[in-house]
Amino acid sequence: MKRMNDTNLRKQQILEVAEKVFLENGYRRTSIEKVAEACGLVKGSVLHYFGSKEKLYQAVLQTRRNQTIDYLEQAILDEGKSVHEILQITLQICKKQLAGNQAFSKEYMADPSARQSFVEMRIPVYEGLAVLMEKLIHRGMESGEIQVQDPHLCANAISFAIFGITNTSSPAENMGREIQRVLETMLGLSFQEE
Repeated sequence: MKRMNDTNLRKQQILEVAEKVFLENGYRRTSIEKVAEACGLVKGSVLHYFGSKEKLYQAVLQTRRNQTIDYLEQAILDEGKSVHEILQITLQICKKQLAGNQAFSKEYMADPSARQSFVEMRIPVYEGLAVLMEKLIHRGMESGEIQVQDPHLCANAISFAIFGITNTSSPAENMGREIQRVLETMLGLSFQEE
């Protein structure tokens, strides 16, 4: 890696390399030394930014999960897309992420303490999802695409269902189908299978 002074850029570069190293080697066979070597850094530099292998791994997982949230945040502001289109694209992104995350986290999730930490780390993501989903539901109600009695309750129920579905060891394809079913049932919409 090129020498730099920008802390955020350095952290992002370490995360990108670490993701590849974890994917290639699995959680147990990856060490801070391997990540540092792949980055062209010393072990202390990686530890300076992340503190431990577990914290580095959690940061990588957090980065991978945020793609759906990032898309939703931007899409809600896009007046050119219908709520249905936004949800269809969100569902596609979510399904792709599930496939990648499942392979990525399977070994790590076998450890009960790591699993608990993983679940705790996901809670803010799903709280954020509920907020965004509520905004999207309100927009859908204004446009006439969605009709629900309580947008806040509906958004939280969807978020909670997604949290539960993605906390299983079911195949990613099955989880994706179940999330689609939840969205269709809760919002009265129909989405195309990919």
